[in-house]
Amino acid sequence: MNIIVTCLMSTGTLNAKLIPLSKVSKIDKIFILRKENGPEIEKIEYILLPRVCNLKLINFLLTPFLLIYYTEKKKASLVLGYHFIPHGFFAYLTSVFTGVPFIIGQTGLFIQKYTKNIIINKMVLHVLRKALYFNVPGEKSKLFWEEKGVERKKINLLHSTINTNRFSYLNVDKEYDFIYVGRFAPEKNIDIIIMAFAKLLELSPNLTLALVGYGFLENELKELTKKLEISNNIIFLGKQDHIEFFLNRSRIFVMASSSEGLPCALMEAMSCEMLVVTTAVGNITDIVSDERTGFLVDRPNVIMLSDKMRKAVSFYSKSGSIRKNARAVIIQKHSHNYSLNMWESLALSNIT
Repeated sequence: MNIIVTCLMSTGTLNAKLIPLSKVSKIDKIFILRKENGPEIEKIEYILLPRVCNLKLINFLLTPFLLIYYTEKKKASLVLGYHFIPHGFFAYLTSVFTGVPFIIGQTGLFIQKYTKNIIINKMVLHVLRKALYFNVPGEKSKLFWEEKGVERKKINLLHSTINTNRFSYLNVDKEYDFIYVGRFAPEKNIDIIIMAFAKLLELSPNLTLALVGYGFLENELKELTKKLEISNNIIFLGKQDHIEFFLNRSRIFVMASSSEGLPCALMEAMSCEMLVVTTAVGNITDIVSDERTGFLVDRPNVIMLSDKMRKAVSFYSKSGSIRKNARAVIIQKHSHNYSLNMWESLALSNIT
């Protein structure tokens, strides 16, 4: 069978979601509609959208027609939509016009927030009633949709998964005490991480923090480090392809997001047996249990985060069991092998 995918995903997320899917024996080819080529993955072929799709309105209007066209041209037996707005709706419309079944993958928590709007809520639930399956990032999301009336049998805990062979512990020298990996976006609260780190430096002035990623907030964050006079302790490393190298060169992974589904960067850090400090948002508590697989902060707050970061530093030399527990959780339920087995169990053989 052939599958066609409409999505909004970074290179790392594409790898995390589609490498396991590409290994399903029943699947011959996966076609992905995208504005640019993505990573080379076996069985995957990218269909590049016209440049005019860089304009949001045109992209919103044109992409569904292109998806319908290529679904029929490529003889796809299944449509996958990742990121509910707009791609889940694109997948639904394609199914309406072609009769091809569709699956939606939830990639974050924003769609849950949008359902507070009565009209959006009705539209989303209508689409989910028509979907073959709905894949969600964790237990809290599953419970949320069950309470909305979505059939339990349609909801699968199937999200981004990690290559645990690539992301594994390496016995190398540490260069950084803390590391953040991800987009420089408002919901990531990197400014709170920087301010919490600044408070930590008042007691331990030689600590270092590496920031890996990019985004429109970068200059603003650099200005903040200058204002706090901690520029010498914070290293902006930009976008990096070999994240596992930087994770293994660091002791503690830190994030302070106010909204997450289940972030790949956190799972990658845990797979590398890192000690993690994170806010308890979204489905993160599925994998991080306080002082068992990491350290949790109730909400993105400078003082609370700084206290947990300080605890992580003092506890690091005794954290071997916590770090091994963290990797075990990822291997069991968030590895490529787990995802492959889940896809195989969805009875895709029933789709012709």
